Amino acid sequence: MVFHPLPLCQTSLLALALPTLDWSNQYITLEAAECLAETLKSNTTTVSLNVGSNYIGGEGCEALARALEGNTSLTSLNLCSNGIDGEGAEVLSGTLMNNSALLVLNCYQNRIHDRGGIALASALTVNSYLETLNLGLNAIGILGGEAIGAALRVNSTLRVIDLSDNQLSHSVSHIWKSLESNHSLTLLDLSNNPMGSAEIESMQAPLLANTSLLTLRLNGCQLGPIGGKVLSEILEKNVSLKELRLSHNQLGAAGCDSLTQALEVNSTLTQLDLWGNEATPPALESVKAYMERNKNNELMRSQTLLQRLWDHFLTYSPDS
Repeated sequence: MVFHPLPLCQTSLLALALPTLDWSNQYITLEAAECLAETLKSNTTTVSLNVGSNYIGGEGCEALARALEGNTSLTSLNLCSNGIDGEGAEVLSGTLMNNSALLVLNCYQNRIHDRGGIALASALTVNSYLETLNLGLNAIGILGGEAIGAALRVNSTLRVIDLSDNQLSHSVSHIWKSLESNHSLTLLDLSNNPMGSAEIESMQAPLLANTSLLTLRLNGCQLGPIGGKVLSEILEKNVSLKELRLSHNQLGAAGCDSLTQALEVNSTLTQLDLWGNEATPPALESVKAYMERNKNNELMRSQTLLQRLWDHFLTYSPDS
């Protein structure tokens, strides 16, 4: 395969100003990243930019972040796998505090650590436009997790956050606590953040109080049988969750059976992943049957609502 390096001429970049630009895995140099940043300042066409897996580093991130301060068209930015450090994340945070266009930011697999996690958490307390944020695999620890949890208590626009594959430890409890007051988040991914008994038990009250979260991903969190028990008690009363992913959690047959029993009364969950948890064949068959039942019930509810809206439309009179 012949590799064609990214053109460095701003005129060439402007000529390539398309709505969606994918320059991932192109070995972009710092010079090219800075040139691209300069172009973005006057670009009003591109709404989605993917520069993932280029290892532009903190300096390249800083250049792009500063470019966003003058860009009002870009709504999606993918910076995954670029070797961005905490300092680069701090500059990006400052931009997010003033940017009103960006809706999606992917920073997966960088190395922002606690410093970057704290900085981006600060941005979340101010920014009221960002809807999706991916901070998975960034070595964010306890301090960063606590800051993000505090930010989620006041943020009212973020809908999706991925915090998977970090080192959140007991700061997970702060993430759970935020769900008691956060009413915008619909997807939360905490996969591969090992949890102890305190973190597991602390999720019960928030998940019972929250009515906006639709998808919860907890793959590989070492929940064990106690996690299966706590989640089964949640599922018996929670009326909003539609997708729950629990693969590879050492739930054991007993934990899986508890979850299966909870599905007898739960009418909203339509996807449950128990892969790698020693669930028995009968339990898996029961889960499959309950999921189909809930999907059918959801479809019927949607059809009923549409019929009511149609009936209202047919009988509506502007003079009545």
